[in-house]
Amino acid sequence: MQPSAKARNGFTLIELLVVIAIIAILAAVLLPALRSAQNRALRSQCINDLRQLGIGVNIYSTDNQDYMPPLKYRDSNPEDYPYQMFEYSPQDVNPPTFTEGPFNLGTLWASDHSLKGELFYCPAYSAPNSDFTFGYYSSNLGQWPCGRNPATATDANPSWVRAGFSYYPQSKKTDQESTGVGLRTIPYWPSYTQSPQPFSSWSCVPPFKITQVDLSKSMIVDLITGKFQDLAHKDGNNPLGLDAAFADGHVKWQGINANPAAFNKTEWSLLSQSSGVDFRYVMSLWQQ
Repeated sequence: MQPSAKARNGFTLIELLVVIAIIAILAAVLLPALRSAQNRALRSQCINDLRQLGIGVNIYSTDNQDYMPPLKYRDSNPEDYPYQMFEYSPQDVNPPTFTEGPFNLGTLWASDHSLKGELFYCPAYSAPNSDFTFGYYSSNLGQWPCGRNPATATDANPSWVRAGFSYYPQSKKTDQESTGVGLRTIPYWPSYTQSPQPFSSWSCVPPFKITQVDLSKSMIVDLITGKFQDLAHKDGNNPLGLDAAFADGHVKWQGINANPAAFNKTEWSLLSQSSGVDFRYVMSLWQQ
């Protein structure tokens, strides 16, 4: 009588290779879809945050005789100032003692119109240890915005508190100015040197009311640092676009493919060289 064959307990090498190949194919098919879904979720959260900030700006204006939060801006520092919230000293002490400001979106926090710290930072911006993230200013005992950890902080201006969005309401006044792509009609505000104290010493333009703002142009957008690759919303390393909040209260996604003029790389290369004219021109191109 022949001994019975033993039951097979494992896979052959060929079967294992087939299973691995199937898993690899499924991963190649599903991972882009999962990444796309994650990008859409982060974009949706970013839009909700911007919408709340936009509401906060309008409430602030209503409470302050139609005046908007002070805009810190000058053409020689276009990518630096629109995201700054305030300066304070001594550092890492809560509550802060302001040495400059608050201005820009910091005004909303200081006036209790938007208290939740996470609102001021795009959830899609994930650069490690970046001073444009909520975690950077809350890592020490969770005390945002004065929870910067001096043991790990690396920013060159420790007295600054930064937002993860750029604030730049746009004037109804326009002028013909030369940009990197030719002569263009661009909104402008009077120089900060014409602003009364203390605004001029803070590099804030003269105070303006919401009636002076072009409601069809962007007011708050995803962080602009002057570098195209630093855009928060990406697919891998490929920038996709940004979210823009308008002064009339709505928020709209600005895709690179749908709005190529606003993402012209010639213009963006000039932004990194502190070209305020090109910054103002790009800011005027987000579409309703």
